Amino acid sequence: MDPFCHYCRKFEETLREAVKADKNLKIVARDIAIMHEKSLMLIKANIAAANQGQYAGMQSAVHKVDASVSDADVLKMAKELKLDMARFKKDMNSKETEALIKNNMDLADGLDVTATPTFVIKKSKKIVSGFMPLEAFQDLLKG
Repeated sequence: MDPFCHYCRKFEETLREAVKADKNLKIVARDIAIMHEKSLMLIKANIAAANQGQYAGMQSAVHKVDASVSDADVLKMAKELKLDMARFKKDMNSKETEALIKNNMDLADGLDVTATPTFVIKKSKKIVSGFMPLEAFQDLLKG
């Protein structure tokens, strides 16, 4: 998902509801920067927060910002999540984070992902793009 994608932002609640309804549902999120020049900064923040178990919290915060978001804003979000700030800053700028982002972009390219959100449904081996309401998403998961 791209942090600036309107449909990704809208779909966040659908994902939360789907997981709430099915405790066995496994969601693997792969953030990709395709919508805005600041997407990359926000994806780095998501990854750094994920390293401290706060991906969902950071993703929710990131989905509320606009194009004026700054480095200072990202640090404020991390502080509000009570993250270890030294580790957060280090992780945002680490080679591992850069490698994960590159891997995610390569994976998206390999799957010919050109839109967000895009879902790869392992059970049915389907790749589907775009927002959908909870019921449609649950039907898709059933195969």
